[in-house]
Parts: sequence; structure tokens; C-alpha cells
Amino acid sequence: PSFAGKYCPGLEPVLELKTRILRVETHAKELNGYQSNNILHGRRKIAVLPFGYGDIPYYLLVKEGQVLIRGARCPVIGKVCMCHVLVDISNLPEVGVGDEVVIIGRQGSEIIRCEELAKKAGLSVLNCESICFLDRNVRRKYSETAKMQMVKSEERITK
Repeated sequence: PSFAGKYCPGLEPVLELKTRILRVETHAKELNGYQSNNILHGRRKIAVLPFGYGDIPYYLLVKEGQVLIRGARCPVIGKVCMCHVLVDISNLPEVGVGDEVVIIGRQGSEIIRCEELAKKAGLSVLNCESICFLDRNVRRKYSETAKMQMVKSEERITK
């Protein structure tokens, strides 16, 4: 069930969906990508992430998507691809390949919840329904603290 807008002492979201930066590129004017060209305003540092709408089908519909890197919200840019997402990391100069990226979950004081993604995608589903859309290839990991982590496997990308 959804507890949106309700105070529930002791209850916190435990789902996390994480990946790592696959590649970092610098682009100056234009970012050519999957079915679109994006005009960039100045030199931008772009992170390539190994996840896309093949892993979260409704992510293709997300408007103004963001991920968390080093506790900061970073905007998704360009068209979401089946296996890759591009993120503007220009404001994070020390970020590099291998850094952790949170798609759903908490990092530092920031949090991205399932319902935020569903709302940005225009879906009117409950939290528990939105996670049903996650592809079976997203590896599930259960920790000692009963926290469920979903980790996008880099192994699948490199094979």
C-alpha cells in the first residue's frame, strides 16, 4: 500500500536501485543520441550509466529524470536508451568511472522514491505496483538489515 503524505513512525523506504558510472565524456555543443539531438549550453561533463528502459520500462516516460551521485541530484539528459542513460555531471568535477549512482533510494541527505519516478512518468500506480515494472535481469540482493537492494549488473553490459 501507499503511505504517501502519511506520517508512519518507524517506517522508512528500504528499496534501493543502484548502478555505477560506466563512462565519462565531455561534449561541447551537441549531444547526438538515440533518436534525438540535444543542444548543450557550453561544455558539459556527461556520465554514461548502464541502465535504461530495458531495466525499468516506464523510465522511458520519465520527464525531468534525476539520479543521485555523491549525494547530489544530477539530471538525465537526452533520450533514455534501452541499456544506457546519460547524466549531466558538470557540477561534480571529481566524479568518475565506477562511482555509485542511486536511481531509487537514498544517498546522503537526498532521496528518490519509487512514487517520484512513477509520478514523473505520468503513472498513477501504487508504490508496490511501480516496482513490479523492474526487469527480471535487475539483480536482487537482500541484506542483513532486511533492506532490498536492486543492483544493475555491469557484467551483463560487458558480455
